[in-house]
Amino acid sequence: RPVPISEIEKALIARGAAADQAQMLAAISRGLPGRALAALENPDVLAQRNDILDGIAAALTANRIDRLRIAEALSGKETDLPSVLEEWQAWWRDVLVIASGSDVRPVNIDRITSLRDMAAHTGQNEARRALRVVRETARMISETSVNTRLALDVMLIKMPFVG
Repeated sequence: RPVPISEIEKALIARGAAADQAQMLAAISRGLPGRALAALENPDVLAQRNDILDGIAAALTANRIDRLRIAEALSGKETDLPSVLEEWQAWWRDVLVIASGSDVRPVNIDRITSLRDMAAHTGQNEARRALRVVRETARMISETSVNTRLALDVMLIKMPFVG
């Protein structure tokens, strides 16, 4: 079971994190204290996450050919792919939460401006469809013998274009 975000925040503050840092780390931990502690103790964890989130933004503004290049690069990093797709799911979940007007707190609270912009651009239906596509791609890659590159090609082509 996930640990409440407020408890993770308190634990991070007790370990020396600033309040705003603890709030962000607790949110991105998704209820997993070990994930929050790893991000607090190792700046590379946050740097990797930020690279993934920057990659999402780049992919959504890219044309189809560039998206296929992004898929090719992602498919070459199969060991990192589950965490990449997990971040994509969290991103689209946040977009959907905001687009629906929910009072649920976004995971990627440090990217709230980008999330709001995306929610305004896509709306609920497009965000829901994008989340579904990422989930299905992650499931196919982890549970079947699907061609990873092809699955990523399809996923990225189905993403909304932001421009």
